[in-house]
Amino acid sequence: MTALYQKPALFIDIDGTIVKHHTSEWLPGARERLIALSVAHRIIFMTMRGPQDAGTEWSVLKTIELLHSLPFKYTLLTSVGGPRTMIDDSEIRLLRTRRDSADWVNFHGT
Repeated sequence: MTALYQKPALFIDIDGTIVKHHTSEWLPGARERLIALSVAHRIIFMTMRGPQDAGTEWSVLKTIELLHSLPFKYTLLTSVGGPRTMIDDSEIRLLRTRRDSADWVNFHGT
């Protein structure tokens, strides 16, 4: 088994990317593809969801409950606003999707 730190990282937004915007409803194929990708990748979720969303369907607590159903280890970064900029000394790949329309069925990772 490959150690988590040895796997390439996938930084994945939550709202409109893996679930419908401001819901806890998985986009088609997202959950299944994330499970498959987790075998060879470290999954790091990031979201603007934060304290301002307490009591909503998309609260951090509800988000943690949703992600807890995934059978792999992940990192969750909350209150991460956009636009997001990554500065790194290695290769960076970008996959931009339209809200609520990520094609998880045909996405196979890096």
